Amino acid sequence: MPVAYLCCTADGESLCYTYVGHDPAHNELSPGAVLQVEAMRDLFADGRFARFDFTEGEGQHKRQFSTGGRRASTCCCCGRRWATARQWRRCAGSTAR
Repeated sequence: MPVAYLCCTADGESLCYTYVGHDPAHNELSPGAVLQVEAMRDLFADGRFARFDFTEGEGQHKRQFSTGGRRASTCCCCGRRWATARQWRRCAGSTAR
């Protein structure tokens, strides 16, 4: 029976870390880390993808497996103007019905 899963979606030359999880009963074996190592090995051996996108947020696995990062932000359109996530929350909160 599997103790960890990793589902990735493809976007051009990037593979995106979409869904991940493991059975906490097996934490001492680090099933997520083992799966991540094997997934990265397969990913780069295949040669189809140039990047593995861990998505936003912090995590030990991201520090352990990444070779770099990119700054990212979320922008939304409120009415006729672009807004940052903070502005969007303010805008959405004031127009919620």
